[in-house]
Amino acid sequence: SGETASWVRLREKMRIGSWRLMVGICGGSASCEELEKAVVNPKILKVLLGSVRDPNVSILPLACTCLDRIRRTRSFMHSEDLVSPLVKALRYPHTSPEVQVSIAGALCNALLLSTKAKLQALEPNKSHSPSVIVSERKIPANPGIIGNPGTRRSLTVSNGTSKRAREDKKGRGEEIAGRKRMRGGSSCVDILRDLALDSRTEELATTATWGLKNLVFMASREVRMAVARATGLGFLKSLLMSQDISRKIQCLLLIRSLVYYDHMTDLFPAKQSQIEELLVIVIRTAAHPKGTPKLTENALYALSSLISDKCCLKACLSQSRPIANLIIAALQSNPDIPSLNPGIPLPTVSRKHDSPNPVLVRLEASNAAIFRGSPGCRRLEVVSGTIPGIPSRNPVIKDGNPGIKSKQAAIWFILS
Repeated sequence: SGETASWVRLREKMRIGSWRLMVGICGGSASCEELEKAVVNPKILKVLLGSVRDPNVSILPLACTCLDRIRRTRSFMHSEDLVSPLVKALRYPHTSPEVQVSIAGALCNALLLSTKAKLQALEPNKSHSPSVIVSERKIPANPGIIGNPGTRRSLTVSNGTSKRAREDKKGRGEEIAGRKRMRGGSSCVDILRDLALDSRTEELATTATWGLKNLVFMASREVRMAVARATGLGFLKSLLMSQDISRKIQCLLLIRSLVYYDHMTDLFPAKQSQIEELLVIVIRTAAHPKGTPKLTENALYALSSLISDKCCLKACLSQSRPIANLIIAALQSNPDIPSLNPGIPLPTVSRKHDSPNPVLVRLEASNAAIFRGSPGCRRLEVVSGTIPGIPSRNPVIKDGNPGIKSKQAAIWFILS
């Protein structure tokens, strides 16, 4: 039957082993619209995706129809349940690029808002072996047993079997609940990274880069460090030097999400020269004459996040004039750049100058403007800073212009 009520009843009674019944119903009288209404539930979609063993069966296109609906509505109630089957579906070698784009798009939305989904994306995904869920419970201490009674773990395997394991722990047994991270296999981060570098289909590569950005967005430090280790600076430079503008924009958003709470030197230690190279690529991307306003805007956003690091600040100060020329060219070619977020404290780059007509590049909350030797553009003095000449993240600015407020959310470049 193709009626929605039948689908609801089936959803309540469905088990992992009864997926053949679902395949038979999908191939029967149920239309795609009725299927979308019924299978929009992530639990039933997890069964659909987890049951696929061959990408050539008819169940995968039908499941991808549901994925498209979920991507449009973003109705993820339990999106962490979809990460593992979506990653497995992405790993099928003979899946068409259109189906992969649908699966990757749903995976991107699943990784955006769920903290559990972000953590699960770091776990290696073994397609050849069942996933193991570890549930640990507290075992009371037995005074009659010499030594530590330990903590007993119940290992439940996805095929229905279970076995006991015992692990000695220091002290009394503690009640711990969590998921055991299995070693081996490719994680969601690894798969998205490989797809982002695949230039055969630009749409799939852009979607994969979008998924990495969603994974890092508002994530914990553990997730950010793991993504930084899995991708690397060479990966970011490769994306920025690609020909696809959409992929460049997603890469710039990924860079901004990575360094929003951390410095580049914290994420990529002992790689100062590569960080400076990445900074120059971002600036040249912002000043590219053929760049779109959206690309220039996101490049300036990424630049504002990058120069909060001392390493990037030193690179700006050591190459002041070429970088200034690039930024000025970017602002002159795109005078209608949307405003930066006034709630984000942006750093200030200052430099001592001896020229009587300095160049002040100003990106304030309302618009982007350039003032060349204007009487109101006086020298800014950086009061707070960790090292001389380089301000901290929230510098206090003092100058004689009454129109400039202290701690204003703006980027200031004073260059001779």
